[in-house]
Amino acid sequence: MDIYQNLSTGSSNSEFLHYTINGIKNVENIKNDYLPEGVKAEFNQIDQSYEKVFSAEPLGWPHAVAVMELLIEQGYSPPLLNPVLKSKNMPICIIFDRSGSMNEAAGSTTKIDAVKEGISHIYQLTKFYSSIDRTAIVSFNTGADVIKPMTGQNEAEFLAELAALKPEGETSFGAGLGKGLSLFDCSDTGKSDEKIIIFMSDGKHNTNPPASNYLPGCNDCNIKIYTIGYGNTVDEARLKDMAESTGGTYQRSDNLLQLENMLIGLFDQGSGWDVLTQYQGVISQGEIQRWSVNIPPNIETAKMTLNWPGSNLGIEVRDPGNRVIDLNRPDITYTGDDSKPKAVIVPRPMRGNWSVQISGLDIPQGKTDYSLDVKGITRQEVSVEGFQGVGVILILIIGLSFILYILKRQ
Repeated sequence: MDIYQNLSTGSSNSEFLHYTINGIKNVENIKNDYLPEGVKAEFNQIDQSYEKVFSAEPLGWPHAVAVMELLIEQGYSPPLLNPVLKSKNMPICIIFDRSGSMNEAAGSTTKIDAVKEGISHIYQLTKFYSSIDRTAIVSFNTGADVIKPMTGQNEAEFLAELAALKPEGETSFGAGLGKGLSLFDCSDTGKSDEKIIIFMSDGKHNTNPPASNYLPGCNDCNIKIYTIGYGNTVDEARLKDMAESTGGTYQRSDNLLQLENMLIGLFDQGSGWDVLTQYQGVISQGEIQRWSVNIPPNIETAKMTLNWPGSNLGIEVRDPGNRVIDLNRPDITYTGDDSKPKAVIVPRPMRGNWSVQISGLDIPQGKTDYSLDVKGITRQEVSVEGFQGVGVILILIIGLSFILYILKRQ
C-alpha cells in the first residue's frame, strides 16, 4: 500500500481519512479520470474495511483534497489545481528545395523523395498533438510555391500535391524565404508572436533574389529560421548565416532518419515540448530492447516517439508500477500500429521510472537503426494574487475540510 498504509493505522487521522476516501468516491469524475485502476482498487478495499467501523455520512468533496495531496506525492495532477500547459503552438513554415539537384541519389532513393517522405511522415505524426492548421509548407527552385497554407488545406489534396512535386530549375533561397515570410501574420498585432521557419536545401543559392533581402523582415516579425543542409554540395556557410542572423541554428542531415528527427525536434520545440531523454540503438528481427525513462513530478504530459528508417517496429509502455499502458485507453494518444514514426502520449503521468519496450516486428534487412525520444510538457505553477503557490491553497482547503469534519462529529 506504500503511502496508503497510514489509512489503516487505527488513529484519529485514519478516521478523518475515511471521510476523505468517501469524499473522493462521491466525486465520480475525479475517481474515474484521475485514479488508475490499481489505485482505485486500493481505495475501495480500504473503504470497505472502514464501513464496518464508521457509519456517519461522508462530507463530500472537501475530504477528497487530502487524497489529492497523496496523489500529488505520487505524481498525479488533481483537477482542483487545473494546471496550465506550457504549449506554445507557434506558427511554423517548412521551406524545402526542389531544384534540379534534388533528383540526385540519396542512398536507395533520391533527395527529393527522401524529403517528401520525411515531410509526409512528420505531418502524419504531428497532427496527433500539434496544430497542423498553423503549419505552412513551401517548395522552391527558381521561384516558390505554397504547397500548404497556414489554414484551410484539405489533407488529401496536400499529400497528393506533395507527392506530385518534381525536381527542376535553379536554386533561389530568397524566392523560398520570401514566399514563406509572406504567409505569417506580421501586422502590428501579430508580429510579436514567436514563429519558426524550417529551411532545407541540398545546394548553393545561384539565382536572385538572395535570402538576405528577407532576413530583416524575419527579424521584425519575430521569426527564427532553423536551417537543415543535406548532400555534398550544400552551401553550409549561407545556411548558417541565415539561421544565426535570426536566432536559429543550422543542422546537417546525412540520412532520412536524421532528417525526420530534426523535423520532429523543431516541431516539438514550437509546441512547447521539452526533451527529457533521448536514446539511439540498433535492433534485429524478433529482438526486444527495453529503456528506462524517468518522468519527473513536474511533467503534465509525456510523449514517447519511436522512429526508424524503414520496416516495422513495435512499442510498449509500462508505468512505474510495471503496468502495461493500454494504448486504446481514451485518455492515451497513440498514432497507431501502422504508423511511422510511432508516438504514445500519456496525460498526467506518474512520476518515476517508466519502461519503454521496443520490438523488431518486421525487419527484412535483418536489423535497423532507431531512435527513441521522450519529451514532456511542464506543469506550470499556479499563480494566484495574494497566495504563495499551491501549498497555501491546499493548506486552506484541507484546514476547512478538517473544521467541517469536527462540526459534523459534534
